[in-house]
Amino acid sequence: MLARPHLSRAAAIGGTAAALVAGVLPQRAFAADLIPLRVGAPPTDATGEGFYGVDQGFYKAAGLDVTITPMFNGEAMAAALAAGSLDVITGTVVPVAEAYARGIDLRVIAPGLLYDRGQGQSVVIVVANASPAKTAVDLNGKTIAVNGLGDLTHLALLSWLGTNGADVKSVKLIEIPFPGVGAALDAGRIDAALIVEPFTSALRGKIRIIGDAMVGIGPRFIGTVWVSKLSWLSEHREAAKSFAAATLKIAAWANTHNAESAAILAQHTSMPLATINSITRAVYDTNPATGALLQPILDTATKYFGNPKITGAELVWSG
Repeated sequence: MLARPHLSRAAAIGGTAAALVAGVLPQRAFAADLIPLRVGAPPTDATGEGFYGVDQGFYKAAGLDVTITPMFNGEAMAAALAAGSLDVITGTVVPVAEAYARGIDLRVIAPGLLYDRGQGQSVVIVVANASPAKTAVDLNGKTIAVNGLGDLTHLALLSWLGTNGADVKSVKLIEIPFPGVGAALDAGRIDAALIVEPFTSALRGKIRIIGDAMVGIGPRFIGTVWVSKLSWLSEHREAAKSFAAATLKIAAWANTHNAESAAILAQHTSMPLATINSITRAVYDTNPATGALLQPILDTATKYFGNPKITGAELVWSG
């Protein structure tokens, strides 16, 4: 790091006063002062905050130099986090809880997607237009794709099938990343899939929605979270707290700037801007993570995956 020139106390006070007059306080003005942070995130509407934060300068304002690595597979992101090649990742609550139950030191540092039943469908079950399937029961014995086995997409699908009268044990689940769902349906490799925006709208005219995948979990809960290892958090407390605070600011911005965030998302998904602007956009939680909003997913995972019973509060980093 370059050495800074010595300033007298009077000069320092004068500089701060000038900044106050200008309406801004100097926050890590030099690039060398920024704390580097390596983040893994899928480029989807549900997990788009990281991309918005980089583009809009929220992280730099918080003193962070964030590099986003786009990744769709939660298992791969978790492996990168464990290996130390990523510092923070975003994904669903399920693998975080499973890791915790196995003694792995993952903790939630900030919330992401807020699911609220009254806000419209953004995580859905789809079939090809020509499919005769209309209900969960119609999928008995069928092959269904989820983005990640053992992830929230898997859990949500089982919950939706179970609460709508289907024989959960009769279905065959395979793992296909969201961008590959259309081709798999066209080829007849799968009969249905769980998918999220903007990929749902990208397949408009080719697919038909037959259910809201999240409805079986609960009316309101946190679906995605930002996490890191407890060991990393202990050693990088300042960076983690700054990242968490910036995430809440990004959430508030994204919730009220759909047009601007859509333009950023389009750059990272190769989806037409018009398509993204036509979808039901994700809503992010603007409050610090709480165990209560994590609990519905944890309870559902205990029911369908047989996970040990844990409380949401155990997963949240205290800071």
